[in-house]
Amino acid sequence: MKSSIRDTGDTVQALAYQEVEQEREVQIEVETVREVKKPRHAQARPQPPLHGDIRSFAETGRLPAGTHACIQSFDALRHTAVGRRLGISDSAKASTLFITQDFNKTVMPDHSALPRDEYCRPVHWLLWSTVTSTAIIVSDYEADSLIPVLRNNIEPVVYLITYAAPITRSMVSFFDKLDFFAIPPLPPTWQAPTWLVRDLGIFSGRTYFDFEAQYGPVCEALGLPSSARDRTDFDREMP
Repeated sequence: MKSSIRDTGDTVQALAYQEVEQEREVQIEVETVREVKKPRHAQARPQPPLHGDIRSFAETGRLPAGTHACIQSFDALRHTAVGRRLGISDSAKASTLFITQDFNKTVMPDHSALPRDEYCRPVHWLLWSTVTSTAIIVSDYEADSLIPVLRNNIEPVVYLITYAAPITRSMVSFFDKLDFFAIPPLPPTWQAPTWLVRDLGIFSGRTYFDFEAQYGPVCEALGLPSSARDRTDFDREMP
């Protein structure tokens, strides 16, 4: 009897080992090899002083005529890899969202005609003028230089707003209204214009947006149909 029990136990153990070996044979092994792509070498651009036109804008809320201190945001986007591949419509240049030259230029130009997207700055600081409804994205250095100027304004018309592109769903509630933090504090009744939230999000590369508030404006900016009727007409026009 003991011998039969021992044989049964050995048989069960052998079957268990055999099953494990069969699983190992049919298991699909997935190998991932990470290749780190380093950015092309570039020489850092020397930090220039704060441009006088940007300081004037912070004090008066108006850009001097013919200034070269900033450029239209989507015009600058033309020179990126995405802008060259997909193109930027001329209607996008009607936006009054600008970026400073200091924000736009981070490295010294070279002889290569390739875009330098890996050296683009993230959007963190925004100047907003209540006089002309104009917004200018500035660099960290310019924001630090403008803080004393903005704090000394007796009747502020320009505000320095903190921003981060919503790349997670939870970030939408913090940064979509552009009232997370500002210098000086924003008026209690101030509301961010819809076009500013839309254009700023597209330029900064946001991945999440408020569907109810931004779906229509984003579709309009990207030339996509926003309603069922528009989608039907859009599908008919497609070859």
